[in-house]
Amino acid sequence: MKTDSLFYNIFLTLTETFFELIGLPATVNNQYQFTSREVKQLSFRLDGIFYPKLVYKLPSKSREEIEAMFGLEDFKQTRFYQEAKAEGEASLILRLLKRKFGQLSPSNETLINQLSLTQLEDLGEALLDFQQEQDLLDWLTRNKFPNT
Repeated sequence: MKTDSLFYNIFLTLTETFFELIGLPATVNNQYQFTSREVKQLSFRLDGIFYPKLVYKLPSKSREEIEAMFGLEDFKQTRFYQEAKAEGEASLILRLLKRKFGQLSPSNETLINQLSLTQLEDLGEALLDFQQEQDLLDWLTRNKFPNT
């Protein structure tokens, strides 16, 4: 089935227009993602649907509940999930390092918060062998910041 390109393009480029037409403030548009969906039937497609962004509309639901409700097989691959996981990893690593070495310098905390998820996981394993704070600085130099 062919998409009605006129209305689809209008709502795609001027998403606030839809909300103004139905009497809602245009700022509501930030809470929705505009997309098209194909319903499994004899290729019946719904053109231009405004879906609420899940993470804002379902704050009390677990990842498993959201996956089950909406059939999201690859939720772990979403940017939202990856960023949330990295924030959690960084928070845990900072707590462990503070417990081991005392208060870290703000610059070291900033460096750790800038690490990728993979680097944070590597640091989490490496910190088990650190004997002094210099070991952390050496690790950061070798793995992320060669000019420090």
